[in-house]
Amino acid sequence: MVTTHSNVDKFTGKEHDSESGLDNFGARYNSSAMGRFMSPDPLAGHTEDPQTLNRYTYVRNNPLSLTDPTGLDFYLQCTDEKHNGCTQVQTDPNNNKSQQWVQADQNGNATIITSDSIRAGDNTATVSENGVTINGKSQGIYFDNPASQTKDANGNVVDDRNPITLAGSGTLRDFSFTINGNCNGTCLSSGTWSFPGSWEDARETLYSRHSFAYPFEDERADMGFGAHPYTTQHRFAGSSCSNWVYSNSCQNSPHLSVPYDPQWNVPQGFHVDAHGDMYHHNQDVP
Repeated sequence: MVTTHSNVDKFTGKEHDSESGLDNFGARYNSSAMGRFMSPDPLAGHTEDPQTLNRYTYVRNNPLSLTDPTGLDFYLQCTDEKHNGCTQVQTDPNNNKSQQWVQADQNGNATIITSDSIRAGDNTATVSENGVTINGKSQGIYFDNPASQTKDANGNVVDDRNPITLAGSGTLRDFSFTINGNCNGTCLSSGTWSFPGSWEDARETLYSRHSFAYPFEDERADMGFGAHPYTTQHRFAGSSCSNWVYSNSCQNSPHLSVPYDPQWNVPQGFHVDAHGDMYHHNQDVP
């Protein structure tokens, strides 16, 4: 007796449609026989790499070394208090408590904005006193998805499309922010900031724009204690918060840390709290 098994997962693990002979890549279909996609790439390529500008080719015509997963980088935060039209997702695969309510389509699929689509100008993103704002209205919740990484045949990452550098606006104009994490799922987004001047220039600029710190936060940091030692803390309340209010309803609070002594070698850190409270709790973790 011979037992047969139907394996629909073929080329790079994508589902193969036996009727059409095409591989399902989610956003579009690929013909491995023809060596091309059947529809154009909705995202532009990279001008510094002309091989990526052909919107029908698969991985720069180099399928023996590269694969082409889908890059997914930002969820859009749920804005309905009762979570209507939203779904819950885990933003860090290694942290079971990293749950966030995010916007979803009518089928319950989470709404996602890719970093590539922002780079291509199909979507917009900026960082202001209200956090990381996508398309001028929605809070972006960053997640580091392995599918955004292109790997070679040996599993080495040759292109990581997760991180993105965004311009500051509003109170945070003149600054720029490289977003590359979410505090292991406990904040909405995190990374580093840059400013066209010295640390002291950045510090004075933030103070002049009414940044604030929690009581004794800077004093503890000055002695090397707390989550951000040897830095001054600069928080902005955001649209739903007020200075000095520690409330579970106070969300999307940007927080910059500015170092003051090079000898400590601390980062120019940035993150957007899920709350404006001093404990940095995730909004869905008791």
